[in-house]
Amino acid sequence: MAISFMDLVYGCVAHAGEPEQEVRSLTTSSFQNRAPMASRRSKDAVALSSVFCSGQFAGMMLAIGFAQTAAQTLPEQSWTLRQQSDDAVFRKLMPIVFLLNALTLGFAFGTSQKQSRLWFGVAEALVVATFVETMAINVPINVRVGGWTAGSAPATWTHERDRWLETHWVRTALGSLSFLCALAGEHYRADAG
Repeated sequence: MAISFMDLVYGCVAHAGEPEQEVRSLTTSSFQNRAPMASRRSKDAVALSSVFCSGQFAGMMLAIGFAQTAAQTLPEQSWTLRQQSDDAVFRKLMPIVFLLNALTLGFAFGTSQKQSRLWFGVAEALVVATFVETMAINVPINVRVGGWTAGSAPATWTHERDRWLETHWVRTALGSLSFLCALAGEHYRADAG
């Protein structure tokens, strides 16, 4: 096992005043005991990150939903330009957000026990359901809207606008439930620790 200078200092200071042989054996055992603690801290940090990421995702989805609801009264040209602009940003951002959520929740699931594992697993499944819903419904609508010329959208533009918002609220509910499940997973994880 590699021992850094700071680990050596920590071990020596922690056992100052003890005979040299005891310090040497205690120092070595303290390094070995610290490794599982460091591993536990790393796992806890990633589990907390999963809660943070899923909360950030739920909050972002709520904000988008409220902004889209407010935009429902815009005339076609303004709504189209706004939707195209939003899509240009979120097309780059959302894959990163989905990936971070999936990775951190997956890691929290894989490193948790019993009830905590169940909650993180449900949170992960809800993120996957959100992704599937997004790719199946919202992204195709965004692609169609992206092909429109603002001011001369098809006569069905309000149907596309309304459908996008309805399905967005579904994925917002899924994302919010995922956050609540991740919170429950962290709660049970902390209780088990």
